[in-house]
Amino acid sequence: MPVPRDYFDENRNSSPNNATAENCRITRSRMNLFECLALNSPPLTIANSPRPRAASVATIAMIIRTGRAEDIGRIWSDWCRKAINTAGYRGQAQPFSCRTCAAILTGMSFLDHIARCNAHDLKKFVLLIVDGEAAGHIRKEHLIHLERFPDVFNLSGDAVRLADGLDAYEDRTASVDMVVRALFEDGVLAGWRGEPYPVGGNWGGPHAFEIERAAAPFFGVRAYGVHVNGFVRDGDDLKMWIAVRADDRPVCPGKLDNMIAGGQPVKLGLKENVIKEAAEEAGVPRHFAEKAMPVGAITYTMENEAGLKPDMMFCWDLALPAGFQPSCEDGEVAEFRLLPVEEVMEIVETTDDFKFNCNLVIIDFCIRHGVLPPEHSDYETILRGLRC
Repeated sequence: MPVPRDYFDENRNSSPNNATAENCRITRSRMNLFECLALNSPPLTIANSPRPRAASVATIAMIIRTGRAEDIGRIWSDWCRKAINTAGYRGQAQPFSCRTCAAILTGMSFLDHIARCNAHDLKKFVLLIVDGEAAGHIRKEHLIHLERFPDVFNLSGDAVRLADGLDAYEDRTASVDMVVRALFEDGVLAGWRGEPYPVGGNWGGPHAFEIERAAAPFFGVRAYGVHVNGFVRDGDDLKMWIAVRADDRPVCPGKLDNMIAGGQPVKLGLKENVIKEAAEEAGVPRHFAEKAMPVGAITYTMENEAGLKPDMMFCWDLALPAGFQPSCEDGEVAEFRLLPVEEVMEIVETTDDFKFNCNLVIIDFCIRHGVLPPEHSDYETILRGLRC
């Protein structure tokens, strides 16, 4: 039986990765829970449990962190039988996985991933206005880097605009590119990608100009990408191909990822980009990749060190034959894993093992395929959160 969240007097600042009582910043009741689990000695009543010691907290944190599911499952099930009923939460105890226990102790949920991808404070930014419309947001503290380019940008207290006379698409693109290259040379920007992204207007255009992909967050302009859920049906079972990002990736090295994902450059159609990325990242032949189906898009606005990411991810589903094995072609992926969709959903719900925005793509997949049902207590909030 799952333990009700309110039993723990939830504090989302706690983490099983911080091994002392002080660092965990957890409430007395949750510290009592740590003590029960770590010592495998459930108290007769929660109120009378001894004051936990940091060593006990470290012990249970270690068990959770190292993934010894047999240990934590046995201890947790025993505690469920002996302690939860004592506290008034009666029902049949069920064995929980290591990840589920960690989620209960940290209060993690699907909504945490949605909140993380939408954490931002627009008070820190001014508008980038092009042709009278908001095209992006620039952090106020970054304006100093644009002051030396009066031929390209007009700066005011509440907005940044293109300089007078920059009216043509090509002229704007060339002028902004000159600024971006200077910012890279000065070390203000890093990670040149060599992929132009559109700026201004809605998806499909018309757009105002183009910008280097790595500069998009600095100017707070919308970046587009494609994310492909590769899956296999094995009888009644549904499995997903999950990529493990290479350790040398500049963003989220070693994290789990969608099977195929990539930015959406200018002048390349979505389907052609899916086919290209499928071949480059996973060795998927064109005749397979062409069967990918568009299933919608996810939007979010996330603040990071570079600036603002008001991004849109176009989601695709790709059914693959049971015998297909993806291969790492361009070095961006370390390996691929074929996992039951229920396990993938559990990883998303209870850990931060996936790259931050990939969590949203998988949540959407689980909703559309009925793995995350409408009976889930956060269902409506999750639906709204995927398109912020």
